[in-house]
Formats: sequence, C-alpha cells, structure tokens
Amino acid sequence: MLSLTRGASSPSRGRTGVESTRRHTHDEFQIGVFHEGAGDLYCRGARHAITPRTLVVVPPGEAHSGHSTQESGWSYLVIGVRLSLLQDICADLGELGTRRRPELNDVVLSDPALFTSFWRLCRTFAAPGQILERDEQVTEVFGDLLTRYGASGATRRPPGREPRAVQRAVEYLEAHSAANLSLDDLARVACLSKYHFTRVFKKEVGLTPHAYQIQLRVRRAAELIRGGTGIGPAAYTAGFAAQSHLNLHFKRCLGVTPGQYARGAV
Repeated sequence: MLSLTRGASSPSRGRTGVESTRRHTHDEFQIGVFHEGAGDLYCRGARHAITPRTLVVVPPGEAHSGHSTQESGWSYLVIGVRLSLLQDICADLGELGTRRRPELNDVVLSDPALFTSFWRLCRTFAAPGQILERDEQVTEVFGDLLTRYGASGATRRPPGREPRAVQRAVEYLEAHSAANLSLDDLARVACLSKYHFTRVFKKEVGLTPHAYQIQLRVRRAAELIRGGTGIGPAAYTAGFAAQSHLNLHFKRCLGVTPGQYARGAV
C-alpha cells in the first residue's frame, strides 16, 4: 500500500488473482488504482463494477469487500491517505472551516486523466528521492480529486500574485539546489500554504518548483563538467539521485547529452 502522510510513504503492490476480500474497514481514505483485470466492489450497500484504468475511493470506516471476476485476476495499487491531508487541501480550497471529513460523490471513478495522474504519483513514490516532485503531485492530484468529485463542489482559488513570497522561495532554491527539499520547506520560506504556494510559484516563474529545481541542477552539473568534473560525480554533486537522471534532464534542458557537452567543452 502507498501511504501518503505529509512526506512519509511506504509503497507495496496490490494482490493479483481470483480472490475475495472479507468485509473490512480502514482508518484512512483508500484510493485503489486498478490498472489490469476486472472485478466487483461491495461498498455503501451496493455492488460496483471495476474495470481497467479506474479509481476506487473508499472513505475511512466504510465497510467494503471485493473480488476479481477474471481468471487472470486483477492488478492494482492502493494509496492510503490520512484524513488530515485531505482536510488541509480542502481548507486551502476554502472548504471545511469546521474540519469535518471531506465527502466524495462516487465510489468508482472512470476518469482517464485523473487515473493517469494517480498512476504517475504511484510511480513517483516508488522512485528514490525526489521529495519535491512527490509533494507537488500529491497536492495537485488530490486537489483535482476534491474539486471534480467532492460533494461540497469546492473550486480552486485563483492563484493571484505573490512576487515577494515567490522570490524568497526562488532564492532559497538557488542556494540549496542540490538539497532534497520538500514542498513544506519552500512553503515555509514563502510564508504560504503549500497548496497555494505551488500555484503562485508556477504563475510567477512559469515552472513548478520541482521543474525549476531540475533546471538549477542541470546548470550546476554543466558548470562542473565544464570545469573537468566527471559526469557521475557532477550528477551527484548537483543533486541528482543517479547519473541516468542527469542524462535525461540534461538532454531535455540543453539538447545534448552530458557526454556530448563534455566533449564540446574540452
């Protein structure tokens, strides 16, 4: 299970095969990301058909059970979400002044774009490092879930302009570009909620905080390579978790591979 709790996580794959799960409950919101197979879910007193590339949302304390309807089974990932995380996002949307539990209209969601976003989030959690990228995806994906399917009909606030707050975050990012920063770190520097911060940052800078961090790291790696540092050491010094990550982003940002850049810098 993929547990999202303000920066802590522990991923694991869902079970596959023809099986049934007894009726049970969870303490957290459960988001099932079903990518293969089909089955039935019993929840809220009704049967819900599950098909590939659908999402299943089960609130905390809601008794439910399910089983695959295919011999080949089904394959899925589950994201367990603390209630406090969704309450914080709702508060940033101007909802839940009483801190009550967010409610969603549907149990099974057939939304290709939202499914893709949740699937990408699962992959990000399985990758090493990249806390900022993960935090950005969490705020964006769950914000989309609540605005599209929340029972309260919440909408996102216009981001507005916060040039001084964003400038503080930019300067902090530039001074700590190699550090594995979280969204909480940057929002604290900007003195904004992290959910609002991601939107005002993108409006002012034209990039998300993580995308801006990647550009800073690529520039730093290029500077090191020009000075004679090997590609591997340059990648780690600049803050990339692996040389392959540098290769990918270097090519995207500069149009050449680090090796081509090194040969041209000689």
